[in-house]
Amino acid sequence: MNGSEPPYRDRTDAGRVLAGYVNHYDPAAAIVLAIPRGGIPDISETLLR
Repeated sequence: MNGSEPPYRDRTDAGRVLAGYVNHYDPAAAIVLAIPRGGIPDISETLLR
């Protein structure tokens, strides 16, 4: 980063942003290939949307 503010407030906020990008996909057809270490708060927020 260049010393500016982080792009997200926290992992939950990052999950909300991610949900906005993927909400048009059919959840029944989704396959999770990997969840990076510490990524559970991100993905849980995404799945709730």
